Amino acid sequence: MTGLAERLRRIKEDSGVPELVNGGFEETLKDDKPQGWYYVRQARVVQSNTAPEGRRYLHMKNEQVGRRAHAFQAVSLDGRQVREIRVSAWVALRGVRPGPSVRTLPQIEVAFFDAKRGPIGSQTLPAGVGTKAWTQRRTRMRVPPNARFGLVAVGLFGSVGEFLVDQVEIRVAGADRR
Repeated sequence: MTGLAERLRRIKEDSGVPELVNGGFEETLKDDKPQGWYYVRQARVVQSNTAPEGRRYLHMKNEQVGRRAHAFQAVSLDGRQVREIRVSAWVALRGVRPGPSVRTLPQIEVAFFDAKRGPIGSQTLPAGVGTKAWTQRRTRMRVPPNARFGLVAVGLFGSVGEFLVDQVEIRVAGADRR
């Protein structure tokens, strides 16, 4: 986890319960990058009265097929404690065209890692293609029992166009704890 995101977390990493920091992108660094997120590429925080939640959202733009526009954040996610999570976000699209594969579409991905930080799978919340107004997207994701943390990736992973994202949330699904 990045140091800043970890310091801002109310629930500490070893709790096993996911808590995303600055999922509404209201807090920024000097260069319009979202605080608490890392490897931010071809993305910036935009202030606007049209943001679905608060006054800011993350705006990603890519004009070259195969090139990535994204932001990442690691979260505690212990499969021994959490069986399923709910992932939601507000998304909007402007002229999005797919890249060379389904994996390049705009999406929110949660990748799961074991105690040795080895990848053990991932699941996605797809955003679609074309041009779409702000819409809230939701899904449930099963957490592998051997997961110990997750990596939340938001982005255009090779598709072309603009992807707007706000209020990304990850919650334990109901009382679904192990």
